[in-house]
Amino acid sequence: MSFSGDVKREIAEHIGSARHCVIAELSALIQALGKWSVEPVSLAIHAESELAYKKVFTLMQKAFNIKIEADEISSEGAGFTSRIETPSHVYTILSAVGLIHRTAEGWESSEAAEDRITARSCCKRAFVRGTFLGCGSINDPSKTYHMEFVFEQETQANKLQKILKEFEVETHSLTRQRGSRKLNVVYLKDGQQIADVLNIMGSHHALLRFEDIRVVKDVRNQVNRQVNCEAANLDRVVSAAVRQLEDIRYLKDTIGLEELPAGLKEAAMLRLENEDLSLKELAAMMGIGKSGVNHRFRKLMAMAEEIRKTAQNQA
Repeated sequence: MSFSGDVKREIAEHIGSARHCVIAELSALIQALGKWSVEPVSLAIHAESELAYKKVFTLMQKAFNIKIEADEISSEGAGFTSRIETPSHVYTILSAVGLIHRTAEGWESSEAAEDRITARSCCKRAFVRGTFLGCGSINDPSKTYHMEFVFEQETQANKLQKILKEFEVETHSLTRQRGSRKLNVVYLKDGQQIADVLNIMGSHHALLRFEDIRVVKDVRNQVNRQVNCEAANLDRVVSAAVRQLEDIRYLKDTIGLEELPAGLKEAAMLRLENEDLSLKELAAMMGIGKSGVNHRFRKLMAMAEEIRKTAQNQA
């Protein structure tokens, strides 16, 4: 099973002990998987995931003692669908989960759950758990860090973002076109923020696995950065040595190294005899600082350049 599937399996088994948490999680699941109306009164649940589908009715049974037989549709892999049409059941469920409320004119439907459903911190956690089970996914963290939630309604996306922000989790959002439908996507790409969401949902086994993968990736990335840095430094050392050797050999062929001042002659001879050594290693051999060796090579290169220019002007 995928990492995302493992997370969903773990949180599907998590049933809150308090009724208000059960209501909050059920509200999130109905918001993600349900279609409801008050005229005519009905509530339909459709889920591609059997885990999410069964969780809805497990929570209904726990909260309201309402048991609905599942109507499985699997001939074309379309998922699972059930419709609740008993008015008393629909009113009881939808009003409890904050998706309809009574007005002077009658019942009125809402796109997203009312704030009272997630007033407690524990209920916010349950709501995030239900939302992920209903419309969330997470990539294999060994490949890339990406968690997302896909909503039909913008108000639903905004509600999740508001809740996660209360847990100091910053999210991003975008719209995605799927056929004629415009979907609202809330996503995270930061490893630490995704780990925080897994913790909020109570997906602790998945969190430990995620953190193990993250540690390995961080160490690997650190090693790669160090290797790249050392390779870049080596390239610079080699390139500098090649330029120095070209100039020293040019000076040798033109004016001769014997004509150089003692310090420059020593640097030139040592470079010719030790083509692969770094400035630091040459400095140790000469008993001076690295900056001193670098200064001597700059003077040698300047002399070579001056002789080249003079030769070009005379040509």
